[in-house]
Amino acid sequence: MLNIFRRRDLLIRILSGAFLVAVCLSMVITLIPGMTGSTVDPTVGKVVAEVGSEEITSTELQAGVMNLTRSARIPAEMVWNYSTQVLDELVLEKATLQEAERLGIHITEAKLQDRLRQIPDLFPQGKFVGKEQYENLVFERMGTSPAEFERRFRNSLVTEQFRKLVTDSISVSPEEIRKEVVAENETFVLSYAYIDPETVKKEIATPDPLVETYFGQNKSSYQVGEKRIGKVLLLDRAAVEKSVVISDADIRKYYQDRIDSYRTEERVAVSHILIKADGKDKAVLEAARKKSEDLAKQLLAGADFAALATKNSEDAGSAVKGGDLGYITRGQTVPGFEQMTFGLEPGAVSSPVQTEFGFHLIKVREHQQAHLRTVDEVRGEIQAALMTERVQTALTTKGEQAAVEWRKNIADARSIATKYEATVIDIPGALRTEMVPGVAGSGPVMQELFSIEKGWVGRPIPVGTGVAVPLNVEIQPARPAQFSEVKERVRADYLNQQARSLALIQAQGLAQALEKQEKKDIATAAKGLKLTVKTSPAVSRTGSIDGVGSLGILMPSLKTLKQGEVAGPIVAGAGQIVYQLASRSTPPEAVLALQQKNVEQRLRVEKQNLAFNAFQESLKKRLTDSGDLVIHQDVLSQMGTPLGAPPVPMP
Repeated sequence: MLNIFRRRDLLIRILSGAFLVAVCLSMVITLIPGMTGSTVDPTVGKVVAEVGSEEITSTELQAGVMNLTRSARIPAEMVWNYSTQVLDELVLEKATLQEAERLGIHITEAKLQDRLRQIPDLFPQGKFVGKEQYENLVFERMGTSPAEFERRFRNSLVTEQFRKLVTDSISVSPEEIRKEVVAENETFVLSYAYIDPETVKKEIATPDPLVETYFGQNKSSYQVGEKRIGKVLLLDRAAVEKSVVISDADIRKYYQDRIDSYRTEERVAVSHILIKADGKDKAVLEAARKKSEDLAKQLLAGADFAALATKNSEDAGSAVKGGDLGYITRGQTVPGFEQMTFGLEPGAVSSPVQTEFGFHLIKVREHQQAHLRTVDEVRGEIQAALMTERVQTALTTKGEQAAVEWRKNIADARSIATKYEATVIDIPGALRTEMVPGVAGSGPVMQELFSIEKGWVGRPIPVGTGVAVPLNVEIQPARPAQFSEVKERVRADYLNQQARSLALIQAQGLAQALEKQEKKDIATAAKGLKLTVKTSPAVSRTGSIDGVGSLGILMPSLKTLKQGEVAGPIVAGAGQIVYQLASRSTPPEAVLALQQKNVEQRLRVEKQNLAFNAFQESLKKRLTDSGDLVIHQDVLSQMGTPLGAPPVPMP
C-alpha cells in the first residue's frame, strides 16, 4: 500500500472525489473558526457545484481543501486561495467518471481485487495482511474506511482505463524524436563577455549626499522590523552538574539494566595490502600473484608493512592509513579473507591470499575473543551517560519551576535567579532573527519570545549551555527607518544599483560596437572597450558556463543562432552577458540512436498528458455550454472565496 500512497498523481486521483468526507463531517462546522464571521459555518451541506446529476457540496470542498493544506503544509491564512483548484479537480473527476460510464467503461470486482493484490503493503509476498491490519492501514494513510478507499480506488482505475482509451492512439513521429534527441545532445562553444557588477564597483563613488538622496527615493524599502525588549533567565548546565551525584550503585544498576549492550563479539584488528586482479584475465591474475609474492618476500626480510601498504596497496581507502581496516568481525568479509584473518596470531603476516578482489597480504595486529565488558571497563561511559541524563532532567525541572515562580512575580527575576543559580540577561531590543547575547543556540528562545504576549513568561527552552526562560517586557512595533539607522545598508544598496546600471551600460556598449562590425568579432569589439572575452568549453543545454551559470538562460536566443552570430545583452545572475556562437556540434548518429527509445517514450507521455488535459477541458466546456455544469458562486463567497456573485456556469 505504501507505493500507492507515495505516488502523488494516483493519490490526487484517489483523493479528489470525497476527500475524507466521512472523517470531516464532524469537523466542518468549526473547520476554520471565524472564516465566515461566526463559529458555525452557514454553508455546511450546501451545494457548491452541479455536474450532470451529481452534486459537490461545501462539505466535500472544505474537506478537500483541508486535505490539500495538510499534505502541502499551506499556511492557514492562504487555505482558501486553493479552493478553486480543489473544486476544479472535483469537477473534472466527476465529469470524467460520468463520461466513462456513458461509454460503458467499468471495473469488474475481479479486476479491482487483482489490482489490490498488487499493493505490497496489503499483500506482502502475495499473502493478505488480514482484515484488521487492512482497516488500520487504510485509516492511517487515508483517514477513511476500506469501503470508501475501494470506491475511490475503483474510480481511479476507471479514470486510468478511460485515459488509455483517449490517449493510446497518440504517437510521436520520427522527426519529432530526432529533433528532441538532437536538441538534448548538441553542444555549443561560446565566446562571451560577462560584465559582473562586482568588478565595476571600484569605479563608483558613494558620497553621503547621493546615498541620502537614494534613501529618500526608496524610503518604503527601509523598515526597522518589530523588536522585543525582554529578559532571559539562564539556568547554567555547569552549575547543575555540580549538584548531581552518581553513586557506584547507580552505575552498577545502569550496567545490569543494559548488560547485553556491553557484550563484544570476537573481532580482529587487521591491515592488508591488496593487489587487484580479475580472475577472467589470466595475464593480469598472474602479474598480481607475482607482485604479491614479491611483497611477501620483502615483509619476510623485515620491510615495514604500513609503508609497503601505502605505496603498493590498490585498496585506496585503507592504503592511505597504512593498510589499516580497523576491527572486523566474522561475516563482514569474503570467506577466504576471513578464514586467514581469524587464523593468524597477533603480529603475524599471511602469505598471499586470493579472493574475488585479487591477492591480499594480511597482518593481524590484535585478536579479541568474544566477551562481556566488565562494569569497570565501561564505568566512564556509564557515568557520562547518567550525568547527561540527570542533568537534563534536573535542568528541565528547575526551568519549569523557575518559570512558574516568575509568572507569579515578573519583577522578582533577580531573587529567582539567585534561588536557581541562574543568570538574568537583558535584551534591550532585538529582532526575531537576532541572538540572545552570550547564549549559544538561542534562536528558539527568540522564537518563543516573539510568540508570547507582553508581560508573559515563556516556556523553558534548551540551549547550548543549559535552559533559558524568556520574558516579553515590551513590543516595539515595526516602523520606517531613519537614515542614520540604515546608512551603511543604504550605501551598499546604492552601490549595487549603480554597479548593475554600469554593467548594463558596458554590455550595451559592446553590443553597439558589434553592430557596427561588418564581420562580427567579439574579441576585437571587447578589446576596444577594455572588456575581457572568454571562450567556453563545449557545453550542452543543461550545462553551465564559468562565471555565468546555467546555459538555460541563453537558450531563447541561442537555439536559433547561427555560427558567428551574436546576442545580448542578456541578464545572467546579477550581471550582463554578450556572446558570439563559435560553434554548434551534434553527436554521431550512433550516439543519438541510443537515446531515441527513451526520448520517444517521454515525448509520448508528454503528448498524452496534454491530450487528456485538453479532453477534460473540452468536456468541461461542453457541460458548461449545455448547462450540465453549474458553479454556485454565492456559496463559494460565503465560504470565504472571493470568486464573484450569483450562480453561473463555470467559465
